[in-house]
Amino acid sequence: MVLDVAVPDDGIVAQVKKITSGPLFTDQTGEYGTPWPLAEDLFFCNHMGGLYLLDSAGQRELLYATPQTGSANSADSLMRPLYPTPLRPRKLADGRDYPQVPPQTYAGERALLSGHKAATIAVMNVKIADMPLPPGLEPKWMRIVQLIPKATPNGDNPRIGYGTQSLARMSLGVVPVEQDGSVYCEAPVGKTLYFQLLDKQGLAIQSMRSATYVHEGERLSCLGCHENKGTSPAPPQGTPLALRRPPSKLQPEASEGALPFNWARLVKPVLDAKCTGCHLKEKKGPDMSYGSLENYAFCFQGAQGNFTAPRVGGSRTTPGKFGARFAKLTAFLTAKHHDVRLTPEEYRRITLWLDLNSNELGAYTRIDEQRRGEVVWPELDVEPWNPRGLEVLSKASAPPKVVTGVRAGPAPSATLVLTWDAVPEAGSGVDSYQIYRNGVKLATVCGTRYTDLTVEKNKPCTYEVAALNRSGLEGPRSAPLAVTALNNALAAASP
Repeated sequence: MVLDVAVPDDGIVAQVKKITSGPLFTDQTGEYGTPWPLAEDLFFCNHMGGLYLLDSAGQRELLYATPQTGSANSADSLMRPLYPTPLRPRKLADGRDYPQVPPQTYAGERALLSGHKAATIAVMNVKIADMPLPPGLEPKWMRIVQLIPKATPNGDNPRIGYGTQSLARMSLGVVPVEQDGSVYCEAPVGKTLYFQLLDKQGLAIQSMRSATYVHEGERLSCLGCHENKGTSPAPPQGTPLALRRPPSKLQPEASEGALPFNWARLVKPVLDAKCTGCHLKEKKGPDMSYGSLENYAFCFQGAQGNFTAPRVGGSRTTPGKFGARFAKLTAFLTAKHHDVRLTPEEYRRITLWLDLNSNELGAYTRIDEQRRGEVVWPELDVEPWNPRGLEVLSKASAPPKVVTGVRAGPAPSATLVLTWDAVPEAGSGVDSYQIYRNGVKLATVCGTRYTDLTVEKNKPCTYEVAALNRSGLEGPRSAPLAVTALNNALAAASP
């Protein structure tokens, strides 16, 4: 297909012209393979057993035919070339080489220039959109979410959440929206990103259903959110407020369980502490397991055929009718429901989960470990020592300082909560911490909190914590902390 951006976007793919068609074969490739564009209207492609030149009118010229190995009427009998790719650059019509294009990104030679600054994202006014925000809902924050590329080949293997073919994702943090709707913040680089607008409570008002990327040194800027790309807006009255200051830093949304995402770490501890006991005792409503909450949560379906429902489907979100704001569960998170009282962080943990498609898993591998509440980082596009992917302009040559203030506290179900003092940023910055138990690395986490769900109760153990900076350098471990996990309590071990 060809996408013509000169055609007005009518919301029903008027810009798309389909050139090829045909049934899928048993290998799911179809009659045509992915073409290689040679010009705006000329493509190099395979069709059945041959290599062709194809133009945008659908006309073909055979370049090479593969010998048949069986019946001429069977596609499976052909040794079929797929996805042809040129191996040498073409010449101009007069025989000269094409002119070399100078590097335009800081990922190339320009990275060495003194003007190279860290990548940023700017939005002039998030309220400029083709679908107006609901009256009275003012956006106060913008959430930056990373979609995790699939590390397994088949759809729903594993099943990430309630939605069919839902992709794993995690919140990289939030940044403020100024009174005039402007945003200016540091940007994660080399990741698949989408944005959500949040109200003052942290509930999503609107969410992107597409994605964007930021390269090293790039200054990505948008006029608004899903604004009409075919019209020119009125010029802004002066410099937007956000652009009058340095870029905002990404702020974490929860002390743990959000980065990397894991329902068993983010949501389950809150439900166990405030909801599960009563539900099991009264035998009413969901039992607070992940599977029991499906009808109370919110999710978009990812498979074909599920894009027609205007609220929980479609290619767009309906502002104000999305995520936690639309989910049934949110109404039960207040004191009106049997005097349930959540702290602001506990409330944010559950609503963040609902806003991120109510997934259970944050990675496509090590499923049992994730369900046990262990920290599992995605395999692709995530570095645990720099989980937000913020650009490192100069590699730190020295490791971070030693971690101090490590302490332990009790938690339900004989678990143990570790906290520590944040290490001040130096060099390329501290983004994460390594947790050691009895001298063996246990997990890499963001923030200054870790809940050990696998500690054996009534058995003494020692913990150490070390900081990691964005260059991947690990600092000295903290002084060992000796503790023993009891039932809902802790005992200090002998020194």
